Amino acid sequence: MYTPLPVPVSVQGTPRVNVNQLTPTTVATAAGASISANTNILSSNYTPPSTGKLRITFAANAAGTLSIVIVSGTTSYTYALNGGNSLTANALYAFEVPVSPSYSYNIQYSASAIVFYQIDFIPS
Repeated sequence: MYTPLPVPVSVQGTPRVNVNQLTPTTVATAAGASISANTNILSSNYTPPSTGKLRITFAANAAGTLSIVIVSGTTSYTYALNGGNSLTANALYAFEVPVSPSYSYNIQYSASAIVFYQIDFIPS
Protein backbone atom coordinates (compact mmCIF):
# COMPACT_ATOMS: atom_id res chain seq x y z
CA MET A 1 0.00 0.00 0.00
CA TYR A 2 1.30 3.41 -0.98
CA THR A 3 1.29 6.11 1.69
CA PRO A 4 2.10 9.58 0.38
CA LEU A 5 4.55 11.64 2.35
CA PRO A 6 3.20 14.86 3.85
CA VAL A 7 4.02 17.85 1.69
CA PRO A 8 4.68 21.14 3.46
CA VAL A 9 2.48 23.96 2.26
CA SER A 10 3.53 27.58 2.47
CA VAL A 11 0.78 30.17 2.15
CA GLN A 12 1.96 33.66 1.39
CA GLY A 13 0.04 36.86 0.99
CA THR A 14 -2.90 35.67 3.07
CA PRO A 15 -5.11 38.70 3.73
CA ARG A 16 -5.73 39.53 7.35
CA VAL A 17 -9.35 40.15 8.23
CA ASN A 18 -10.35 42.11 11.29
CA VAL A 19 -13.41 40.16 12.40
CA ASN A 20 -14.70 43.18 14.36
CA GLN A 21 -15.05 45.06 11.06
CA LEU A 22 -17.54 42.44 9.86
CA THR A 23 -19.61 42.28 13.03
CA PRO A 24 -23.19 43.51 12.56
CA THR A 25 -24.21 46.63 14.48
CA THR A 26 -27.79 47.02 15.67
CA VAL A 27 -29.24 50.22 14.24
CA ALA A 28 -32.72 50.02 15.77
CA THR A 29 -34.88 47.51 17.59
CA ALA A 30 -38.32 47.48 19.19
CA ALA A 31 -40.78 44.92 20.46
CA GLY A 32 -44.47 45.70 20.92
CA ALA A 33 -44.18 49.03 19.12
CA SER A 34 -47.37 50.56 17.77
CA ILE A 35 -46.92 51.92 14.24
CA SER A 36 -49.14 53.83 11.83
CA ALA A 37 -49.72 52.70 8.26
CA ASN A 38 -47.44 54.10 5.56
CA THR A 39 -45.39 56.16 8.03
CA ASN A 40 -41.64 56.00 8.62
CA ILE A 41 -41.03 53.58 11.48
CA LEU A 42 -37.62 54.94 12.53
CA SER A 43 -37.75 58.35 14.19
CA SER A 44 -34.93 59.51 11.91
CA ASN A 45 -33.46 58.10 8.72
CA TYR A 46 -30.35 55.92 9.06
CA THR A 47 -27.20 56.68 7.07
CA PRO A 48 -24.73 53.78 7.10
CA PRO A 49 -21.06 54.53 7.86
CA SER A 50 -19.88 52.53 4.82
CA THR A 51 -21.08 50.23 2.06
CA GLY A 52 -22.76 47.09 3.37
CA LYS A 53 -26.19 45.58 4.00
CA LEU A 54 -29.11 46.25 6.26
CA ARG A 55 -30.64 43.10 7.74
CA ILE A 56 -34.26 43.89 8.58
CA THR A 57 -36.04 41.42 10.85
CA PHE A 58 -39.74 42.18 11.13
CA ALA A 59 -43.04 40.80 12.45
CA ALA A 60 -46.46 42.42 12.80
CA ASN A 61 -49.81 41.41 14.25
CA ALA A 62 -51.56 42.46 11.03
CA ALA A 63 -50.92 41.51 7.41
CA GLY A 64 -49.31 44.24 5.30
CA THR A 65 -46.48 45.13 2.96
CA LEU A 66 -43.07 46.12 4.32
CA SER A 67 -41.13 48.70 2.31
CA ILE A 68 -37.71 50.28 2.47
CA VAL A 69 -37.48 54.03 2.00
CA ILE A 70 -34.30 55.23 0.29
CA VAL A 71 -33.61 58.95 0.63
CA SER A 72 -31.38 60.70 -1.89
CA GLY A 73 -30.99 64.36 -0.99
CA THR A 74 -34.55 65.55 -0.44
CA THR A 75 -36.20 62.85 -2.57
CA SER A 76 -37.59 59.64 -1.04
CA TYR A 77 -38.07 56.42 -3.00
CA THR A 78 -40.22 53.65 -1.48
CA TYR A 79 -39.69 50.04 -2.59
CA ALA A 80 -41.73 47.05 -1.40
CA LEU A 81 -39.89 44.07 0.08
CA ASN A 82 -41.03 40.42 -0.25
CA GLY A 83 -41.84 40.96 -3.92
CA GLY A 84 -44.59 43.37 -2.91
CA ASN A 85 -46.52 40.49 -1.31
CA SER A 86 -48.19 40.98 2.06
CA LEU A 87 -46.44 39.60 5.10
CA THR A 88 -48.47 37.09 7.10
CA ALA A 89 -49.60 38.36 10.49
CA ASN A 90 -47.58 37.02 13.45
CA ALA A 91 -44.84 35.58 11.22
CA LEU A 92 -41.18 36.60 11.45
CA TYR A 93 -39.41 37.74 8.29
CA ALA A 94 -35.82 38.75 7.54
CA PHE A 95 -34.55 40.75 4.57
CA GLU A 96 -31.08 41.92 3.55
CA VAL A 97 -30.78 45.08 1.47
CA PRO A 98 -27.52 46.48 0.06
CA VAL A 99 -26.84 50.02 1.29
CA SER A 100 -24.46 52.90 0.61
CA PRO A 101 -23.40 55.86 2.74
CA SER A 102 -24.56 58.06 -0.17
CA TYR A 103 -28.18 57.51 0.92
CA SER A 104 -30.23 57.30 4.10
CA TYR A 105 -32.84 54.65 4.88
CA ASN A 106 -36.08 54.03 6.74
CA ILE A 107 -38.86 51.42 6.67
CA GLN A 108 -42.64 51.62 6.38
CA TYR A 109 -45.47 49.14 6.78
CA SER A 110 -48.75 49.41 4.88
CA ALA A 111 -50.94 48.60 7.91
CA SER A 112 -51.25 50.02 11.39
CA ALA A 113 -49.98 47.29 13.69
CA ILE A 114 -48.08 46.22 16.78
CA VAL A 115 -44.64 45.16 15.54
CA PHE A 116 -41.27 43.71 16.39
CA TYR A 117 -38.31 44.88 14.33
CA GLN A 118 -34.56 44.81 14.46
CA ILE A 119 -32.36 46.49 11.90
CA ASP A 120 -28.68 45.56 11.78
CA PHE A 121 -25.94 47.10 9.65
CA ILE A 122 -23.50 44.56 8.21
CA PRO A 123 -20.37 46.13 6.70
CA SER A 124 -18.95 44.76 3.44
